[in-house]
Amino acid sequence: MGRMLAEPSPGISLNMCGEISTLSEWIIDIEGAPETIYGGEIFQLNFKFGPNYPMVPPQVVFVGPNIPVNPHVYSNGHICLSILNFEWCPMLNVRTICLSIISMLSSCKEKVVSAGYAAMSNLLLTIFTSASTFPVVHISADSLIFSLPGSFPPHYPL
Repeated sequence: MGRMLAEPSPGISLNMCGEISTLSEWIIDIEGAPETIYGGEIFQLNFKFGPNYPMVPPQVVFVGPNIPVNPHVYSNGHICLSILNFEWCPMLNVRTICLSIISMLSSCKEKVVSAGYAAMSNLLLTIFTSASTFPVVHISADSLIFSLPGSFPPHYPL
């Protein structure tokens, strides 16, 4: 935290005005890169550091009223970025994560949600609004499994 304050990076700042300012949870403000579709927009990221950090990546999600519309960002603020999962390296830090997220946003040419996310949202909405009992949903890398109490679960390949 001290390094973030002592050596600020352009477009990245520690938000000390927010409700969260502990060692294990930070709010970081990032600014969309100039001359991109997010240029001048301010976004907030919530970083949660677990007890195994830096060996395990922090949880990072967009929060606040301005969550970017982007194929790699879900409407709940969750971010699909490989370095936050399987390509994590303990040498990465808050600054490099923020720079990667700004780069991810900058590469987008149009503000759209991913087709897969939109299709899954529509499918779930249809199931939840038409079911008399709520289904159990299991999501894996290659399928969706829905089951109603007392029924055989159908599989929907992704």
